[in-house]
Amino acid sequence: MEPSVRGFMEQLIDNFLKEKSLRARAVVYNEFKKIGFVSSIEDALFGALIESKFSTLALVNISRGSKMTTEEMQELVDIVRNRSLDIKSKIKTASNF
Repeated sequence: MEPSVRGFMEQLIDNFLKEKSLRARAVVYNEFKKIGFVSSIEDALFGALIESKFSTLALVNISRGSKMTTEEMQELVDIVRNRSLDIKSKIKTASNF
């Protein structure tokens, strides 16, 4: 992954993890939990984070006329893994309302 793309992905993760953004999503997922569509708000938030960042990375590659590589996918996994404690903490905080 190019450094500029990596920085962009990190910035998107930071934006996703802002308390106001997470809280708004948690409220929506709580409604889905009430009707049985999701069993865990935390899992739904984490899934949304992963899906949205993989989709964004794919779109960046499409806009450049290339395909997302296995290495890029692994690098995104590594970014999330390296930030896992922060991600989990922020998601947990947003889910408790």
